[in-house]
Amino acid sequence: MLPRYTAVEENIELVKRKCADPFICQQIIQEIEKCLAGAYYSDELLETACKMKAQSINLWYHTLSSKFIEKAHARGLQVLTYTVNKPSELLQLMELGVDGIFTDNFALAANLFISK
Repeated sequence: MLPRYTAVEENIELVKRKCADPFICQQIIQEIEKCLAGAYYSDELLETACKMKAQSINLWYHTLSSKFIEKAHARGLQVLTYTVNKPSELLQLMELGVDGIFTDNFALAANLFISK
């Protein structure tokens, strides 16, 4: 499950507006908090990808870290991320060491990569 927003508070507001069951609401909020903290980007995820003979992992850019990218690269996995459209975020991810970026603005991304 992916949160809709990068801020926990915005996601909590959305869940509380849309979910009528308090127990389910709390479960969803806990999962969103874990996701935004990067809890699902674990060694277990990387090991599973390797067992599946994956060539890459495709991850949401808001929860990536350089440490996790390094771990993936150490296992021979490329790191791809989606969907990044802001120039500042494209540049930040390039510096983090991702191998590919999904974007809605190819021309902008290509120009940024060329200028780097």
